[in-house]
Amino acid sequence: ITLGKKYPLDAKLVEYPYLRVANVQGEYTDLSNVTTIQVTEEDAEKYKLHPNELLMTEGGDRDKLGRGCVWNGEIPDCLHQNHVFAVSTNKRLDVRFLDFVTTSGVARNYFDCTAKKTTNLASTNSTTIMRFRFAIPPYNEQLDIILHLQQKCGEINNAIAKKQAIIE
Repeated sequence: ITLGKKYPLDAKLVEYPYLRVANVQGEYTDLSNVTTIQVTEEDAEKYKLHPNELLMTEGGDRDKLGRGCVWNGEIPDCLHQNHVFAVSTNKRLDVRFLDFVTTSGVARNYFDCTAKKTTNLASTNSTTIMRFRFAIPPYNEQLDIILHLQQKCGEINNAIAKKQAIIE
């Protein structure tokens, strides 16, 4: 939903939590500063986030284009800004696998090459995102890949944390 949307004077508006691009980080959703927005119930139903959707940003700095994370439903009835895409998957594709795919070098290059760019700023759209093609392994193989990558990422994050502690 777009900030500043005009409603008729007699419209009944309800306040909902609202995620912005700033809330969607590379590996997590930053919920330290969630704003609210007043919308009609009908608009709220259209723009509510659902658990297990991949949130992706529409634009910003080129290196952050298409950054995303899995929404786990941390805030009930939360809406999202029109500059944040909420991507749903079907039963053949685990959203966590899609999250890893969209952070891969191939996906990052695709988003960069297909983006509309100005000086260090870039944007994409839902049509371009939906055109991104990649191989989808069988579901059980996706789960194995997810577990392997989560383990390796955990090891890397632990090593980074230890080095950061030494630096501090």
